[in-house]
Amino acid sequence: AEWLFKLEYDMLGLPRPHVVIYLKLPFEKSLERAKKRAQETGGKLDAVESNLDYVKNGHSAGIFYAEKFGWEIIECVDQGIDLNPDEVSWRVVNQLIDRLGLKF
Repeated sequence: AEWLFKLEYDMLGLPRPHVVIYLKLPFEKSLERAKKRAQETGGKLDAVESNLDYVKNGHSAGIFYAEKFGWEIIECVDQGIDLNPDEVSWRVVNQLIDRLGLKF
């Protein structure tokens, strides 16, 4: 990952983020949403979504990197219940306020 940071921030001059937020959704919920979306559109799971090992590994990698690099992790499910977009948004805003030490 160090090579990527060197490329993006040193060589390309991209700004370093102050905060990175990872929206954490259990693998099962993600798969459930993908299946529902496919049913609603009359389609099927795409090539990536239908490869369960790939999706599981991607999910695990996301959590690994969020923890490794100190990203803010926002849980999008509470006690097995999906949070609505407004609740997730409030969690994001509150986490940013806390992390950046903002005062209102």
